[in-house]
Amino acid sequence: MKKFKLRSAVQRHVVKAIQQNDITLISGPAGSGKTLLSTWAAYQLLQDESDLTESIKVVRLAADTCGERIGALPGGLGEKLGYMANPIIDNLSCFCEAGQIKYMMEKEQIEIIPISHCRGRSFTNCVVICEEVQNLDPNMVLTLITRIGPGCRMILNGDPNQVDVPGRNGIRYAVNLLTGLEGVALCELGTDDISRHPLIVKILQRVSLEHSYREFGQVYS
Repeated sequence: MKKFKLRSAVQRHVVKAIQQNDITLISGPAGSGKTLLSTWAAYQLLQDESDLTESIKVVRLAADTCGERIGALPGGLGEKLGYMANPIIDNLSCFCEAGQIKYMMEKEQIEIIPISHCRGRSFTNCVVICEEVQNLDPNMVLTLITRIGPGCRMILNGDPNQVDVPGRNGIRYAVNLLTGLEGVALCELGTDDISRHPLIVKILQRVSLEHSYREFGQVYS
């Protein structure tokens, strides 16, 4: 295992929230560490022999985004959906050696599930990480969170400002639906938490400025 250390009190708060709650919602901008913190917390629970966690489930919307078309993918279901696990694998590599990640995949300790395949399932003794929740519609969110079973912790990650599917904002719906319920934690990351690359903060500041100009009907020359 590689050396890894949480960088801030905010990050430690998020990981603790995941460990202590049934459902944790994490919202924040690109690069703020939503997936990294979720993966780290899930990995710690998986390695804890005193915990019931036996696997990590990765749930995502299996659809093209931003108008991009990737076409038909070769292989069986696992191979077709392998790309959906890449964000988790990328983050696992921050604290796991390649051999350990391969072992976890071979032992099916990491399972990839499209949101459309969740109906009828019951998630037990696992950590479910749902990525890009802002692209889900209310029915998808409801389908997902009602799959939670004994020994399950569920993490919903999303950025309400990165909606790729017009008319949807599943992370906002989830926040409105779950706020105030026992066993639910809401965590919000900001631009101060961005650690992927310092340039991202500057880019997001320009995006925010551009939106402000549009709201006031001004046009760049």
